[in-house]
Amino acid sequence: MNEKKLTIVIPTYNRKKQLSEQLKRFAEYEIHKYASVFILDNCSDYDVESAIPKTIAKDVFLKKNSINVGLSANILRAFEFTDSGWLWILSDDDFAVENSIVKIFGLIESLKDVDKQCVALKYDSDLYGHFKNVDISNSNDLIQSENNYKYFSSLLLLSTWVFNVSFYKKIVSRAYSFLITYSPHLVLVIMCLDDSNKNYVRMSSEYIVEKDKREGLWDPAIVFPYLVHGYSIMPSSLSNESVLCLRSYCWQGSIKDVFFMYARMKYNGFSERVIKSLLYGERWYRSYLYLFSRLFMLFLNVVPERFKNRLFRHNKKSIWCERL
Repeated sequence: MNEKKLTIVIPTYNRKKQLSEQLKRFAEYEIHKYASVFILDNCSDYDVESAIPKTIAKDVFLKKNSINVGLSANILRAFEFTDSGWLWILSDDDFAVENSIVKIFGLIESLKDVDKQCVALKYDSDLYGHFKNVDISNSNDLIQSENNYKYFSSLLLLSTWVFNVSFYKKIVSRAYSFLITYSPHLVLVIMCLDDSNKNYVRMSSEYIVEKDKREGLWDPAIVFPYLVHGYSIMPSSLSNESVLCLRSYCWQGSIKDVFFMYARMKYNGFSERVIKSLLYGERWYRSYLYLFSRLFMLFLNVVPERFKNRLFRHNKKSIWCERL
């Protein structure tokens, strides 16, 4: 394996325990021997260098932002430090599994296309678990491949993507306009697929990461209103059907998620008109859902705080009223 084939960048912010666990796995699986490894610290409150095991310290490069630039911007900054043909942006709490490097290099070696170009590798995860080994060359097919909430949740999982860097260097600046989506990596992939009908994403049923079970599985409902808005205004070949499909994913979550998104948007100052547009579109056959969400807001105003905490499964304080 050529170590210059792959660069791994770990964006992190105030997660010493998770970062330490991640790097211990790097040492155990000897990942640092086959890839360039960077830690991109988003101005954490502790000395991030103390989380790096001494056994691999000389092979791990630490970059620290002078200010916190936000989650999405920190993800895009990973492309600045890539010195390889491929980039794996690995979240500090998505732990690399054993043989993950072997799986990545194996898929890269399998790319023998002459007339087409693979812009990214997409691996499955325990958010979904039903990926097929196929190539997707159209952004609408990527969004609508399987009309399933969990499928799209898996697309949003950053650590399951490996990027062919040559396709992204010139378009990263465009993705900064869509930081609101909280998934700039998916924006980049859509842009690449739009650039040429010869570009494609290779999907794989294999796993290269596992989530930190102590933290629970990430729920895209947290950022869904912003995500739908971002993709709705993105200048791409996404069809109206794809945008409606994005909205439909919202309603395939639990009823709790529906009301959770409504409450979060209200707290963050979204107007009633914008909420209706984002969650229901212009099709008023969904208006009954809007009525239910209004009734639920009234319910939240009268129930005790401890019940809200239990409802949203948050032990410290009610997650429905936290700002992003």
